[in-house]
Amino acid sequence: MIQGFVDGDEAVIKRVNQRAWQSAIVLFILLLLIALMIWLLISFGSYLYSLLTSIV
Repeated sequence: MIQGFVDGDEAVIKRVNQRAWQSAIVLFILLLLIALMIWLLISFGSYLYSLLTSIV
């Protein structure tokens, strides 16, 4: 595949570019999910903290 990319084979270049876009999209979705999990964890922690301080 690398040799085909270096040689300028159009089919190989198209396949490599397609995989690069797919990888970029998957990476972006994973980063969004990580950010969402962090936000949920902070929100839940804040809720628990306010619940505990209201009890005491």
